[in-house]
Formats: sequence, structure tokens, C-alpha cells
Amino acid sequence: LKLRSARGPGIRAMARVVRTRMTASRSETSFPPGPAFAGMVLDRASTVRADPAWVARQLQDPATRVVASGRDGVVIDRAALPRLLRRSVEPDLVAGASAGPILLGLEDGAAVFAADLDTLDTAARARWEHQGRLVALREAGSGLSRAEGGLAAYLVGLLNWHRAHRFCANCGTGTV
Repeated sequence: LKLRSARGPGIRAMARVVRTRMTASRSETSFPPGPAFAGMVLDRASTVRADPAWVARQLQDPATRVVASGRDGVVIDRAALPRLLRRSVEPDLVAGASAGPILLGLEDGAAVFAADLDTLDTAARARWEHQGRLVALREAGSGLSRAEGGLAAYLVGLLNWHRAHRFCANCGTGTV
């Protein structure tokens, strides 16, 4: 079996060309950006997230943060390099969720919870919008880093799931 075509160079010669192009300086080579929502680095805390005592301790920890989303989008901060707005835990931020506090995971060892803007009272929602900006997920994805975009997509997806699946399809009991 010959790896050479009558029309062009063999595979080895083509591989040399590809390697040469790949080793060119980064300033000469442009790579398309990665998917905006595929970079989440949050530890989902899968071994402890179902433990109510552990979750309660995390809600009392001053390092714990809350990020927020609603049907209209996610709340990002007003920094030059935007990221999801992170706030410390306040009782009204996590109490409105129908399933209780929604743990997203651990970020640098600190718990991160979700706040559903659509379940908060008017004053609590206004505080979120005053400290940050509410933007649609698609718009947020174009300005956030891949890690923040991934966290934003996870936040929106998990809150949407909790809104749509409040009860088990098989037995009718409330979901967690």
C-alpha cells in the first residue's frame, strides 16, 4: 500500500507542511475561539451535595457566594473584564427557590449557590440589578471568559430544569 496520490504529495510530505504551519508563531496563526459555554471549571461536589448538614454549613460560611439568573438572563458585574456577579449569602437570596438552596458546586474550595431572580421579591431582585447588569445568556457568552460562560450556561440550565421539573414524572413527589 502506497500512501501517495498521483495528484499530490504523500501523507508524510503533507504532515511536514502541517507541522511547519503549526509551529509558526502565534502572531502569524489565528485560531478560532473555543465554544463560549464549554469551559466551566466548577467542582460539582458530587460526593457531598446530597448531605443537608454539609449544605447548611456551606450556607453559613462567609466564603460562600451566590450567582443569579432569571428568565431574562444572568447578572454580570460591571468590571472591564466581566464575570458573573458573585454576592455573599443573604437569607432572601436562596430562600425563594422552590427546591430550597441550589448548590452549583465549589469554586476554589468555596460553595457557589444559584439564586433565581424570578422567585425573589422586588427589593431583592432590584439589589442584584443595581450591583450588576442583567444580560441575556447569548450576550453574556460573547463577553465572558470560557470558564464564566460555562458557569453561566450551567446556572441557567439548572434553574430552568428546576422550574420545569418540580415533580417526579413517575411518582409525583417534589424533586430536589
